Amino acid sequence: MCTTIIHVLGTGSGVGKSSLCLGLLAWLLKQGVPAEKLAYIKPMTQCVEKQPVTLFCEKHGIACQAIGPVIFSKGFTREFLDGQTPGRDILLDEILVAIYSIAVDKQFLFVDGVGHPAVGTTVGLSNATLANALRNCVVLLVAQSGIGAAIDSIALCLTFLRANGIAKVGVLFNKVTRPLMYELSSYVEPAVRTLFPDVEIHGFLPDVETIRRGAVPFNNVDAIADWIDENISVKQMLFPTQSKV
Repeated sequence: MCTTIIHVLGTGSGVGKSSLCLGLLAWLLKQGVPAEKLAYIKPMTQCVEKQPVTLFCEKHGIACQAIGPVIFSKGFTREFLDGQTPGRDILLDEILVAIYSIAVDKQFLFVDGVGHPAVGTTVGLSNATLANALRNCVVLLVAQSGIGAAIDSIALCLTFLRANGIAKVGVLFNKVTRPLMYELSSYVEPAVRTLFPDVEIHGFLPDVETIRRGAVPFNNVDAIADWIDENISVKQMLFPTQSKV
């Protein structure tokens, strides 16, 4: 069985990329996909603190590599430009080796992006670069709430992705409060569809902070799966194409 690769990007840091990965892993577990057929990796990262998705994977026996192999630590970009780190091609090869290694015998692999799509451009390793290197992976863009900020950030990110050859992107909104639900569906969604008619909008997730606060415990598969299933079009999101390793 080939592996479906889902590359989860965001319009910025802290929009909930990792929490979405956690939720989709829980959803797949509830659908009966064995834990040994699932995997998660964050191949490029700025944060080395253990996140809820890592705890979830450890709790449920899901293969997980939450840090690196490339870590954008303080000073990394300057060191790269000064020739004090491995070159771009070597770094990309290390990333791909890590991804394809953890993907062996897996049905689904979640590749967690870093920051916004252009992060890493200075060293030739943007999220878009990785998405292209992964060929036909499913690309998801997690967007922030609001009106103007949401539309502007989505337009900026999708334009960058398309300029880098990534045309098929699914969008969903995260950290959505009830008052914002109306604004997003009435203003933001129509505006995004007008600007990018072929983009799939998969839904609106309530505030992901509920996971961290314990209202939806990170180890409660059913609760997290229901949180995902009730708010976004999961099947449409995960199976737009047959992405292969």
